Amino acid sequence: MPNNNVAITGNTTGDSELRFTSSGQATARFGVAVNRRWQNSQTHEWDEATSFFDIMAWGQLAENTAESLTRGDRAIVSGRLDQRSWAAEDGTKGQGRNHGRGDRHQLMGFCRGSW
Repeated sequence: MPNNNVAITGNTTGDSELRFTSSGQATARFGVAVNRRWQNSQTHEWDEATSFFDIMAWGQLAENTAESLTRGDRAIVSGRLDQRSWAAEDGTKGQGRNHGRGDRHQLMGFCRGSW
């Protein structure tokens, strides 16, 4: 049975957005930016790249996320990667980009919310 577990450590790109489904389930969406730095083996200069991840949290975790995470916070998010797909009105199917479904998150440094 394949495992789909990821851990992302980075900085939040904005305040989390709390919403509720029609059944009353809490959801929170936020972004995490991960900076990567390496030395180019040919030029010996330092290069840098940033990857952006969309994260979705559900239930009590979503409510905790909305209360505690703000833009620029250093956070660790663990969960799984999902890929959204859809069908257009003309019947064609498409797939979107990967996004993370957070099962846990942790602020690094200090904690403002209750976990």
